[in-house]
Amino acid sequence: MRLLWLFLGLLFARSGFGQINEADTTRWQYRVAATGILLSGNVNDFITSARAEVAENGPRWGLFSATSYVYKRRDNELVTSDVTSRSILYYGQRHRVYPFLEGAVAKSLQRGIDFRYQVGLG
Repeated sequence: MRLLWLFLGLLFARSGFGQINEADTTRWQYRVAATGILLSGNVNDFITSARAEVAENGPRWGLFSATSYVYKRRDNELVTSDVTSRSILYYGQRHRVYPFLEGAVAKSLQRGIDFRYQVGLG
């Protein structure tokens, strides 16, 4: 019986295919999340963060874009204000090898980054 389950598992595992991202099975996918906290006492903190993602999976072209933001204020002093955004544009993602273009932008008060960008081909 164990050999039968092993054989069936290997048989179906060979017929599967990998996904680039979670949007491979749907044409468009959107995700938005936000959270925050307000603390008062010895230390007064206000922290909020937000994240947004968009993924599009067309028959030839694909796009993935994600942006996140973190804001923190402690005792009326700005501690953190970070923005990060990255995007990937790819063509022919159903093939074994396919080209893509990637871009990223970041700004971080906490790490002292005024503006940083990265662009790449693959």
